[in-house]
Amino acid sequence: MTPEPSLAAYIAPIMCVGARVSGWLTFTPFLGHAAIPPSVKAILTLGLTVLLYPVVAAGAPAPGSPMPGPLVIAGELVVGMIMGLCMQLVFEGIQLGGTVIGTQLGFSMANLIDPMSQMETTVVAVFHQTIALLMFLQMDVHHSLVQALARSFRYLPAGTAFRLGVPAPQLLHAAAGMWLVALEIAAPVMLATMLTDMTLAFISRTSPQLPVMLVGFSVKGMLGFAVLASTVAFWPWMFERHFLAALGTAERLLVK
Repeated sequence: MTPEPSLAAYIAPIMCVGARVSGWLTFTPFLGHAAIPPSVKAILTLGLTVLLYPVVAAGAPAPGSPMPGPLVIAGELVVGMIMGLCMQLVFEGIQLGGTVIGTQLGFSMANLIDPMSQMETTVVAVFHQTIALLMFLQMDVHHSLVQALARSFRYLPAGTAFRLGVPAPQLLHAAAGMWLVALEIAAPVMLATMLTDMTLAFISRTSPQLPVMLVGFSVKGMLGFAVLASTVAFWPWMFERHFLAALGTAERLLVK
């Protein structure tokens, strides 16, 4: 006679799924935003756990297996954090690019509190991050993140994440992509302001009587904003490319 599975046999996979969802929700853009109350995040974690458990039950620990230990729970948390962190790095690169542009345009002293990081940042960086978040939602990337989370249980079943280890070199390589995102965003404005500085320096040397210092900041600001406005049209294509690349990177980090 087959013995009835214990209650722990059903709780164990639920705990593993919930731990991975909790780690994923920690760094996921929008859903893990600091402006969302902790109670709402707890409800989201519980809801996603309930929805994902039937999908991943086949790959979960078999009935009769013991309760997951700290190592198993920590492994599931790390897997979820890696998936959310890969996408969050794109937003950090966008904010970094906006910070560079704001500094170049003379807005380094006009700071706001960034609601995501709770740190002071330039108004241009907040503008960049807000536009990126709106495009993130408009492109349904948050839905793709949930689908990627569900797929992760296929190639890394619940309760087996601790065998993966922390892919530190691959994470550092993914973090380096943040600088590429920042460079792509800030390069046009940086080039325009650099050429403006060179032109104003040449005028100042050839005609010292002209008030170059008085008009320099205004000229740089107007030209920089003109270049920024002209590049906004390319942002949807650029952001979509980086969002898809982040999803692919997260899955490659978890597949060995």
